[in-house]
Amino acid sequence: MNNIWKIQYDFNKKFFENKNIDFENLTEEQKYIYTKEFILHISREIFEVLNEVPFKMHRDYKDFKLKRSNIVEELIDVQKYLLGLFQIWGVDEKEFVEEFIRKSNVVQQRYNQEFNFIVDKNKRIVIFDIDGVIADYPNCFVEFINEKLSKNFKNMFEVKDFVSPADLFTLKDEYRSCGIKKFIKTKKDVVDFINNIDRKKYCIVLLSSRPYSKYLRIYADTLYWLNENKINYDMIFWDEKKDRKILNNFNLDQVEFVVEDNRYYANKISQIGIKVFLLNNIYNEGKCQKNVIRINNINEIKI
Repeated sequence: MNNIWKIQYDFNKKFFENKNIDFENLTEEQKYIYTKEFILHISREIFEVLNEVPFKMHRDYKDFKLKRSNIVEELIDVQKYLLGLFQIWGVDEKEFVEEFIRKSNVVQQRYNQEFNFIVDKNKRIVIFDIDGVIADYPNCFVEFINEKLSKNFKNMFEVKDFVSPADLFTLKDEYRSCGIKKFIKTKKDVVDFINNIDRKKYCIVLLSSRPYSKYLRIYADTLYWLNENKINYDMIFWDEKKDRKILNNFNLDQVEFVVEDNRYYANKISQIGIKVFLLNNIYNEGKCQKNVIRINNINEIKI
């Protein structure tokens, strides 16, 4: 793989040098332009692969002779452009392998969940939020901000008094993009509680509002974090409309309870007739719906 990567890199570097472009220091605008160009070339090469197989429904291919070598050659053309596209964005071989493995873990987990896992109708379903329930959020985000700004904020209230909304948005964007979610602290008592649940009787579901669709790496980062911290779960879902996600995916009669730290989500979920345990914190003070039960400690839940 090393040799293949270098061969393609050397070719790309020389090609761009002939255009008086420094391939190793492309500007953002150049990256945008050549991303478009390479994708157009990749698209063309993919269709050339298609031309080597009998794909037209309205044609008679009785005289068709497969040339496997042609297919392989066209696929190599596709691969060369793909490698070039990675290299335009500064991806080296090490990062390529790491990201391939990360994405493979996501695909495998999603496949297992969607095709191989069926919730036993005799099991009860228990649902846990991640941030603020299992993960020590927002303390982990406050620590991130303190490191970035060389400050010593105690909580998000202090952060918001000092940091402008625009700067806070930028910090949150970096926080979600940089991969730090792989290493944030857990709430040990909650992890112990979850791992002591009898999985012969209960299906453990994680339901997070983390914006996975916007920050694609969140899925892989979360799976890594769950695995590293040895946290038991059967299914994981992402949605800011948590009540809708529960309605669309589960028999409500099977849902035993949901554990939340966010009062808004707790109230919304309770309105579909589900019991919600709301872990008290300084951010979720206020009125709760009748199905919301405030708790100070996860062990107040009897299961």
